[in-house]
Amino acid sequence: MVGYRNDTPRRMHLGVDYGTAWSKLVLRDMEPRSGEPQSFVILPAGRASEYRFPSLVTWHGNRLYFGWRAEKIRLEDGARVYPSLKMRLIDAVVHGYQLTREELPPGISEEDLVVLLVLYL
Repeated sequence: MVGYRNDTPRRMHLGVDYGTAWSKLVLRDMEPRSGEPQSFVILPAGRASEYRFPSLVTWHGNRLYFGWRAEKIRLEDGARVYPSLKMRLIDAVVHGYQLTREELPPGISEEDLVVLLVLYL
């Protein structure tokens, strides 16, 4: 239950639209009042004009970065960028393709990167 106007409890669902290049979060009011919107897109902090997050992970300096921070860090020397993880994971399952261990951060699989990115969202 989530508080809404006048602290009246409301049932809300959080939805994750995990896209290949961009993702977004939507909060759905399960008990909308007449004339009120049923769904709300959650805007990233500090980015009032954006409603999406880059579906991107970057490994740099023994750290993982996600979303907008990953987008900024990706240009640094030595950064490893992991775009389109969703499609890469599908390729791994359907076609047997996977990144080599040298391409991934130590001790982390492609599946781990996907789960961490969704948790970040």
